[in-house]
Amino acid sequence: MFRNTGEFIMSRYREVAEIVLRYLEHRDRLVRLSITSLLPRIDHFLHDQFVTNYLMICMNHILHVLKIPAERASGFIALEEISGALDGELINYWLTISSHLRDAPILIYSLWWDGAALTLRRLVEKEARDLSGEAFAYFMDHLYEGITTFLDSNEVSENLRALRAIYELIDVTISENASKVAKFSNYMRAAFETKCDPKIFVLASKVLGHLAISGGAITTDEVERQVKFALEWLRGERIEYRRFAAVFILKEMAKNASTVFNIHVPEFVDAIWVGLRDPTLAVLGKAVEALRAFLRVIEKRETRYYRMFEATQYGLGRNASVHSIHGSLLAVGELLRYLEHRDRLVRLSITSLLPRIAHFLRDQFVTNCLMICMNHILHVLKIPAEHASGFIALGEMIAPRRGRPSLEALACVGNISEAMGPTMEPHVRGLLDSMFFSRLSLTLVEALEQITERFSLSFRRTFMN
Repeated sequence: MFRNTGEFIMSRYREVAEIVLRYLEHRDRLVRLSITSLLPRIDHFLHDQFVTNYLMICMNHILHVLKIPAERASGFIALEEISGALDGELINYWLTISSHLRDAPILIYSLWWDGAALTLRRLVEKEARDLSGEAFAYFMDHLYEGITTFLDSNEVSENLRALRAIYELIDVTISENASKVAKFSNYMRAAFETKCDPKIFVLASKVLGHLAISGGAITTDEVERQVKFALEWLRGERIEYRRFAAVFILKEMAKNASTVFNIHVPEFVDAIWVGLRDPTLAVLGKAVEALRAFLRVIEKRETRYYRMFEATQYGLGRNASVHSIHGSLLAVGELLRYLEHRDRLVRLSITSLLPRIAHFLRDQFVTNCLMICMNHILHVLKIPAEHASGFIALGEMIAPRRGRPSLEALACVGNISEAMGPTMEPHVRGLLDSMFFSRLSLTLVEALEQITERFSLSFRRTFMN
């Protein structure tokens, strides 16, 4: 006989548990999912009996479920709820189940992207709260071991899982935070230096940016190192995947570590042109994004805008290659994005650049930029605090044409006068002064001869006077 009602109920729970666990490997997926979802409840009610009799069976089942894509989410949910219910009791059995949990970190890398309820970050935070220092260190060692294994793999998908895991773990606060940041810095260095797949660089650069902004002063040395590597890769021998990685790194460092990045502004201005003139469109496109991030860093620094624009002049020379011209035009386009910047000093800096852009781009300026720039200048002229810069820019844009008449226009007047005769006389009278302002030339002489031969005697007398 049972001593009390509690003992009777507990015996019934054990009976139910025995029945439930028989169906762990049922062939029907829905049955297995139902059983998996029951495990935390059995754990909750059986307590010590669960740990003694069923923990290993259930953990083996959960870790097996984590390998099945269609059932993975249920496994993560069960694992989270079991670890929460057991609290400190799980520590006593850590060595027994550690061989099974060793695989768990590898499996949960895809967690964040698969949309499961449990995230790697939440699991680590929970273990940090619940485990003793030694047990948690043991857990983290296995986790780092799993990340290293996946990062060293030749499979891109596994590399990406490792990077996603790192991204999730960056914001987790643990006692050995400096050690964690150092380890992640080493991971990122390995990702950029040993991999060559664009998908890896895309994610790795985002992880690096996240690490830079979250790690604060701890990551300063790593940011410095990565920026130097990127600049060297751009300036060095043309290796496409290296250049691709470099422009990604520079973009993220400009966005997320501007204080450290600021030191390298002169080097960036020189090196980014390698990316902007690269014949590979993927490299070129990301170089433009890096330039865009860089321009945000140098806001309110007029001299640096000038330095950036001066660098475009080399790419727009007469003997420049198509790739060089293309990259320079894209750079000018990025500069012109700041025409409507909220800060007055930035707008004034860009307005003052317009005449120089017009001078060096010439035909390309008329085709691609004239409408935008003229609309900007006309808008600036309406703003009392800025209209002086607008007048100066407008005058300097016009100045290069002053005193440089069109000889084709002179020839046109002469030819039309010869063809139409006296009909053109009143119109030509009004053009004479302008024609003589063009200075003496053979074209002017020929045009005047055509005019005087066809027009009236009174016109010729006027002309002679």
